[in-house]
Amino acid sequence: MTAPDRSPLSATEFRRHAALTLLVCLLAVPSCAFGGGIAVAPLARDGDVAVTEEFRAAEISATAAAWKLFIARNPDHPLAREARRRLRAIEPK
Repeated sequence: MTAPDRSPLSATEFRRHAALTLLVCLLAVPSCAFGGGIAVAPLARDGDVAVTEEFRAAEISATAAAWKLFIARNPDHPLAREARRRLRAIEPK
């Protein structure tokens, strides 16, 4: 059995084939373009940093809803005491 007779690809055909191959790779494995073909999970953040960021967001919002949400998410965190104090200060009596 002999191989079928194939003429070499023209430069345009080669570029089209290469682009299509790259596109298939990017669609099939999105991390291959950004992580060298290995999916990399983001590093875990320090819990106190995340809670402090949430506290700052509640400070910026300065609404009862924001403080209630912070307290609900972080009831035992040391900042929850300050959040409760601020909530009492803005809630109607």
